[in-house]
Formats: sequence, C-alpha cells, structure tokens
Amino acid sequence: MSGAPTRELPTGFRIARARSFDGAALEYVVSAPVAGAPPALLIHGWGCHRGFFAHQLERLASTRQIVALDLAGHGSSDAAPRQYTIEEFARDVDAVATALD
Repeated sequence: MSGAPTRELPTGFRIARARSFDGAALEYVVSAPVAGAPPALLIHGWGCHRGFFAHQLERLASTRQIVALDLAGHGSSDAAPRQYTIEEFARDVDAVATALD
C-alpha cells in the first residue's frame, strides 16, 4: 500500500475495505448513517488521499453519513497493475458504494 494517511481516525468513524473490479483492496473511512440524510462520498484528486479531508470529516458527519476513500494506488489502498484512468477510478468508487449497499 502506498503513502498511507497517518492522521488519527476521527470520532465516530471506522476503517473498512472493499475489493475493486481487479481485486485491489480499497480502504475507506465511514461514519454512522444519519436518519433522513443521504450519504456523501468524498473522492480525492490525483496524487492525494482521503487524509486531505481530515479536518472536515467530523463536522460533515454531524449532518450525514460520510465515506472518504483512497482510490487504487493512493493512500492506504493497494497499487493495482492497471491503467489509472477516470473510468477505472469510477469503478473503484462503485466498488465502495456497492460494499456499503
């Protein structure tokens, strides 16, 4: 795994993993659901990781369930032997969303 975020886990969050289409382990943090509010999925940019959202997570989680993932090859997720395209990153996001049902 590459460049794992080192910040402590915010209160009310847990670490989870999903498998992407190519078997890469995708790590994400997730808060508890908030009744009546849709979840928000936070997706970092190229060369970043979910740790870039660290200062926003607790505040956002007061209004809705928050999911912040590390795309393949970023943060705590596996580096996969594949092309890193927007389409394949979208498949990573779909894998996490599917794991959360």
